[in-house]
Amino acid sequence: MRLSRGHEQRVRVSDTLDFALSRCEYLGGKMSQSSDAGSFPSAASQARREVFGEPLIRLVSVSFVFFLIAVGLVSLVALRAPQLSPLDEATHADYAYQISHGHVPAKGSTLAPEILKQWSCHGDYHGSPLPPCAGPGTDASAYAGRGEDYNFGHPPLYYAITGTIATAVDDVLPGSSHFITLARLVGSLWLFAAMFVLYVALRRFGASWQLSIAAAMLLPLCPQVLFASATVTNDAPAALSGSLAVLMLARILVQRKMGWIVPTLITGLCAATKLLNAMPMLSVAGVLLVVAIVLWRKAHREEARKLALIVLGVLAATAIVYVGWTAFQSGRGLAGWKSPIAGISDRPVVGSPVDEIFSTSFTGLQLINDFYLPPQVGSTWFTLWVRVLAFLAAAAPLLLLAVTQKREVVRWLAPVALLGMISYPIIVELQVYTSQGRYFPGVVSRYGMSIIPLLIACLAMTAQRRGLHRWMLTGVGVGVAVTVACAAGLISN
Repeated sequence: MRLSRGHEQRVRVSDTLDFALSRCEYLGGKMSQSSDAGSFPSAASQARREVFGEPLIRLVSVSFVFFLIAVGLVSLVALRAPQLSPLDEATHADYAYQISHGHVPAKGSTLAPEILKQWSCHGDYHGSPLPPCAGPGTDASAYAGRGEDYNFGHPPLYYAITGTIATAVDDVLPGSSHFITLARLVGSLWLFAAMFVLYVALRRFGASWQLSIAAAMLLPLCPQVLFASATVTNDAPAALSGSLAVLMLARILVQRKMGWIVPTLITGLCAATKLLNAMPMLSVAGVLLVVAIVLWRKAHREEARKLALIVLGVLAATAIVYVGWTAFQSGRGLAGWKSPIAGISDRPVVGSPVDEIFSTSFTGLQLINDFYLPPQVGSTWFTLWVRVLAFLAAAAPLLLLAVTQKREVVRWLAPVALLGMISYPIIVELQVYTSQGRYFPGVVSRYGMSIIPLLIACLAMTAQRRGLHRWMLTGVGVGVAVTVACAAGLISN
């Protein structure tokens, strides 16, 4: 249902600054910097009835729906496909288990005996032989990758949160440990948080509450997001990181809150889950840098300085996490250790690294098309849904540029999303080259998963501007039906 003209928000930039830093308008009148696309009788009643600028009853109802979808889909995938993911799930599970028991893996650390046992009981998608589930423990070397936790180099925040919650629940449940299954189910909380934040962010940009709900519900309908949320991996917070970037962009451009502390802290927290999860905020910083340069040249020095401080804060937070954790782990573990998976996905750089670093440029344009799902939850119908969604998501930034005018705030979502899609393969190659002197012949899409919320935001705002509410709501409804049916095993190949 489309909102009336008086309730539909259009965000524009003042003629003085030429960018989204001055004022915002409804089609029917002005709005305050912190208000949303709804109207209420008085400021007092707003204070009583609103949370995050939303009516409390609506926000609670929306949150409940998001929670049901997140828990339901993650539970279906996690329980119907118990085998461990080929994307290093055993090592990620061990990291979460170890850190929740007061240990931090290091070079040469072997997987905990409990994780090895659960690995045998779950099996893996490779179908490779594993030691028996029952009976005495087996030496770690009998498992793939010498049974070592070679993912110790990742920052610890995701593992600390997931491991602590899973261990706390595991300790009160009767019977043997189910740590891996519980840690998988914690992924539903990461997914719920991502959906909630994206909803709030799009409301700040002026999307109707119906479209904001539909956009948030697209997150678990993306196969990368769904699979990451249903496995133990530090890719699980990626969707939340991207949603937070959309929220920060709205905070800066719509609400005109241009302090540097909040964006810096958000970037640091995202990077502390996984360095690449800072990619959306780095994309925001890249666009804000361009805005700051233009403002400086137009003699709007104060605004330019504020934006420059935000850019510096984002860069500093990412660098501190990367350098700090690398320094901490570099002196720990076995001297001269070699990764057991070296050479499987990467290759040595011969001569100048320019060709290798830029060899995967623009592969990010296939961000949603490149995915993996367990055979238990895949189907031809779901693949067809993903192909349609991938096409629309990839086109969304260009569509948003086409339907918005030069001075509209929402327009800046498009360059942020495009910059993220194009740059993340290069960032990955640079990270691998600087740390190992190697490169990836192909950069998988999950490394850029945190950009997906930005693409969805572009799609939602395009629908908002063109009045395509019914089309988007219908499309999301079809996607929900197909995804739930596949996850529940109602349809399959």
